[in-house]
Amino acid sequence: MGLLILSANIQILRHRHGLHEMIRILSDFKQSGKGISQKLKLTEKNMKTILKIVYYGGFLVAYFMAYCIILGENCAKFRNAKHCLLFEYYMPFDLKSWQLTLIMLVQIHTLRIGITVSFLIILLYWYSFELLVIRIQNLYGNIHDIHLTKNKKKNSKLLIPSIKFHQNITFSMFKFTKDFFASFLVPAKVCTMCSLTISTTQLALRQDLISLSMLLMTLLGSYVNYTIGQRLTISADSIAEAVYNLNWCDADVSTRRDLVTFLCMTQKPLALEVPFFGEVSYLEAANEYKKTYAFYNWMSTMTRKS
Repeated sequence: MGLLILSANIQILRHRHGLHEMIRILSDFKQSGKGISQKLKLTEKNMKTILKIVYYGGFLVAYFMAYCIILGENCAKFRNAKHCLLFEYYMPFDLKSWQLTLIMLVQIHTLRIGITVSFLIILLYWYSFELLVIRIQNLYGNIHDIHLTKNKKKNSKLLIPSIKFHQNITFSMFKFTKDFFASFLVPAKVCTMCSLTISTTQLALRQDLISLSMLLMTLLGSYVNYTIGQRLTISADSIAEAVYNLNWCDADVSTRRDLVTFLCMTQKPLALEVPFFGEVSYLEAANEYKKTYAFYNWMSTMTRKS
């Protein structure tokens, strides 16, 4: 988690101008002709409350995990830092009370910072792609409202803004946002794999609440990431459906050719992909959960045999 936070901060510092540019591009709704959804307006209105929930939620999770470790049987029995930290390490002397208290406080604040930063990155990630999804939904509404006639000029006047808006989403907004978050998603994926491996191993060996909590939090964060990618793909697929459902038969021949070209452009889905790891979708989530379950069964079998 520490490496993930360090990587996230470095990437934000390196790409701070890109972050400002991405926010500027995604915040401009003039071209779509429609505003953001009521759900996102409600989110923006209550953003301070959401940030407070993230902040205090990180505190609560950190306190819970730290106290479970400190009050655990091994820590109380041996009073050694090896048994009093989330990730054990060797310390050759017994701890005094003030040393144990200091370790607990450092552990709580470290966990709180790590959890809070992770939540904030997920919030930025979700909000950015939700703005893209809203634009795709606006484009779907614009195409759905088009009624074609035999008048070529009138049809062109109706279709050209939607085609340009689709190109702007595909070649500008999506590419910019995808490239910006690729540098976050790769270390996050590596951290998720490490966390799943460690927590699953600890759960199979110890069967304790801390390992279960770490496993559930990691799976939840992974599920949120996959849900965002899947939602974007499903929304993008709806554009081809909207173009296909237009009243082709009522249009002139030239407009029909333009619609075929537009339909071919919309056939390529906007799929969020992570370098080295592939597409972000529910299918990949299911594969990841299957591997985690298989690894847990293997560890449990090996533990029982030994």
